[in-house]
Amino acid sequence: MRKDGADLTEKQAIFVKEYLISLNGTDAAKKAGYSPRIAHSQANRLLKGKENSKVLEAINKGMAKREKKLGITADNVLANLILAADIAL
Repeated sequence: MRKDGADLTEKQAIFVKEYLISLNGTDAAKKAGYSPRIAHSQANRLLKGKENSKVLEAINKGMAKREKKLGITADNVLANLILAADIAL
């Protein structure tokens, strides 16, 4: 078990870190050391959370931490996009 309490393998921990950077599961899986041939299916398996609920939990915690740090939510982003679209018209 890691010091942050997440019971993840090394590959899973790297996958979570890389996924939080790019939000691209296939790329995160490749960077975590999964075979490029199976990276897409491995990413899908990790992100579904059924077998790997701890991976999904770690991703959700990381996203919540980022959201809190930046003070940005999906609603804020969407509102700003709508405002920008209105201005552009």
